[in-house]
Amino acid sequence: PSEVDNEETALMTNSQTSAVVAALRAAEIPVTELPMVQSVQTSGAAAGILQPGDLISAVDNVPVTDRASVLQEIQNRHVGQKVTFTITRDQATQQVTVTTRASLKAPDYPSVGIEISTGYVYTPKVTYAVDPDVGGASGGLMFALSIYDKLTPGDLTQGRAIAGTGTMGADGKVGVIGGIAEKLAAASRDGATVFLLPKDNCQNVTSVPKGLRLVAVDNLDGAIGDLNALNDPNTAAGVPGC
Repeated sequence: PSEVDNEETALMTNSQTSAVVAALRAAEIPVTELPMVQSVQTSGAAAGILQPGDLISAVDNVPVTDRASVLQEIQNRHVGQKVTFTITRDQATQQVTVTTRASLKAPDYPSVGIEISTGYVYTPKVTYAVDPDVGGASGGLMFALSIYDKLTPGDLTQGRAIAGTGTMGADGKVGVIGGIAEKLAAASRDGATVFLLPKDNCQNVTSVPKGLRLVAVDNLDGAIGDLNALNDPNTAAGVPGC
């Protein structure tokens, strides 16, 4: 169904963004957080003015740094008052003006009809060569490791076939996934010798394909450290499995 497809695509997009941010932070490359327009009500005050993905840096020239500060500035206005947002869209900064309307939930409160989440600003340009039919968030860990490997000296894989799974938060935390048995079987079939997985998924592992070493991780820094440890015969034995 298209609803499921759209949800999977959204999960993939969020996973890629989180993977980029986590990898940049692990590589000590600066990342700035800004409030971001997540959605715009089609019949709301900001329809056709603000767009999903717009990064908000100021409201009526007052700097804002997070969702709460944007909402506070809006709520400081009265219904029918114009509000000017300083935004970054397509890497260009501009100002747009929205006239507040009465909130549907609380008529005395001003609203512009947007949902706000956290967006990120960083210098490196990151692109993905990913099959558009591939969706879901479970590739986040491997996305982040691949980006980190490109940004830093050396080679995390040292020529080995490494596979893995796990969601990735912008804070570097690795989250559990479903279908671990199928993922292990597919990795083994494709020739992988090392498989990274969320530590909390170890309880779901009932059997391990022959020749596949499991490495259990709970954050990106740990995964990077484990791969580096595998590259050294003196430390490889101490890398945690399931």
